[in-house]
Amino acid sequence: MNAPQGWDSGSIIKVWLPDRNVYHYGILQRTWFWPDQAIHNSKDRGSVVRTSLDEFAQGNPVELERASKSWEVSAILSRAESQIGKKSFSLREWNCEDFVTWVFEGVPRSPQRDSVVAAGLVGVLAALVIVLIAKAESA
Repeated sequence: MNAPQGWDSGSIIKVWLPDRNVYHYGILQRTWFWPDQAIHNSKDRGSVVRTSLDEFAQGNPVELERASKSWEVSAILSRAESQIGKKSFSLREWNCEDFVTWVFEGVPRSPQRDSVVAAGLVGVLAALVIVLIAKAESA
């Protein structure tokens, strides 16, 4: 599989994984002589890996999340490649989204994880309010 024309090497790509109900993120790497590849932090393999785009996609459509600028490509790929096999996958601290934002911005972030955490906190607070109201009404 190759990415569509116009998607540049160093761009952030993503694929929806319906069995996990999340997007999986990676960095697109294009070469002249090999099929397109993805550098991504793999939960299944436990670290940052370089795989074929087919393996990255796992049978799902690949989407372009954020295009790289031509002057950034070398630095982006260098940062991405520097992490291959080095840092262990951690859903809380170093997941696929943390990896790609670190590659692009120098700071690991996972808005997808943060939104799940925020939703969980809202649920806990709502339950606490319900318990407090019920307790106050029974007193």
